[in-house]
Amino acid sequence: MVIRVSKPEFNLRDKLTQLDRPVGAFGSQMLESPNRNEAAHMIGLGRRNLLINGGFNINQRKYSSRTSSSGNGSLYNITGGISEYQFDGWNINNNTTGVFTAQNLSAVPLPPECSKYLELACTTTDTSLGSTQYAQVAQQIEGYTFQQAGFGTRHAKPLTLSFYHRHSVAGTYGGVLRNAAANYNFVFEYTQTAEDVWEKAVIHIHPETTQSWDNTNGVAIRVSFSLCNGSSHITSNVGKWFSGTYYHTSNRQMNFMNNTNNRMRFTAMQMEVGRDATPFEYLPMQTQMALCQRYYWEWGNESNGSNGPGRWVGSGNGATTPLFGILFPHEMRAGPTITPRYNSSFNVYQGNSTSAQTGFTSVTTSPTSARININGPSGHGTSSAWVDIGTGSGHLLITFSAEL
Repeated sequence: MVIRVSKPEFNLRDKLTQLDRPVGAFGSQMLESPNRNEAAHMIGLGRRNLLINGGFNINQRKYSSRTSSSGNGSLYNITGGISEYQFDGWNINNNTTGVFTAQNLSAVPLPPECSKYLELACTTTDTSLGSTQYAQVAQQIEGYTFQQAGFGTRHAKPLTLSFYHRHSVAGTYGGVLRNAAANYNFVFEYTQTAEDVWEKAVIHIHPETTQSWDNTNGVAIRVSFSLCNGSSHITSNVGKWFSGTYYHTSNRQMNFMNNTNNRMRFTAMQMEVGRDATPFEYLPMQTQMALCQRYYWEWGNESNGSNGPGRWVGSGNGATTPLFGILFPHEMRAGPTITPRYNSSFNVYQGNSTSAQTGFTSVTTSPTSARININGPSGHGTSSAWVDIGTGSGHLLITFSAEL
């Protein structure tokens, strides 16, 4: 007797189709994304990097009196006593008797996703630092940006600071995170294991739950990278929050200012909420510029010639102080400080008359615009007025600063 057993037909395609479950908007794309960055951008998580201009691409202040063109980047001469913003977002402080230069370059091979780096070069030494002397590069982060970390509450989250460094001397380097009151610190250190090669540092920062941290448009936290420090600013407390005013670890600290051959280079500076150091967040140039112009921007022509925006037209204002207005390209952190820059004077034209001026008579600002009065030629109170921004010796450059 023959027994025949029949099996139901098996359709592999149908079985695979049954495994196809809904994964939501962009679900399939997220599963196929090559890294967490693409997945995060796909669902609109926004910026990860709490720092701005971490790749040193933006340099609006390239017309500073301490700046000269050198190689493929603007070079700043940082003498003793200087504490100023140079490259956008970054404050450079030199409280020593030495001198160093700061420059954004692209001359050496760079880490992935980077096109420029910051180079600091010692040009005049200070081999015997006083106890309170120091030099550093720092960025202050606004409260609106930093509030996502939840510092000062029981919901505070950890932070991760990462960056590439290429220093000419191997050894231990460091820096500090500090509150706005400058009395609470998290000192960190990192190591340059081999001379003059790019290495990546990753610093894990514990959440802080006890202090007051700004969550509006003031300074929330300051991130500093030390170049050198006197004994008063050095501590053995590393990798934890504590009270005091310190900039560096006492563990074999390197003194950048002790030799004119010393070079320190940084790029891909990133601080983010979370315990992982993700790849450096690339932002389109226009996005980087918009973030920087919340704090500083320039308008006008920096030198004689015809490459400025042309004529700046204002109203007669019914008086001898014509009124000029400016709308900012982006909302600024606060109403900015406005400063005119020129050779010896700039010219105001009204009717058929000209008046050479060396400043503004009054300025009213908001985070989005400014009203500026300038003395004009007499006898033309109701006539339209204009300033020739870009030609002749009467050029005019205006800076708008709402820096932290």
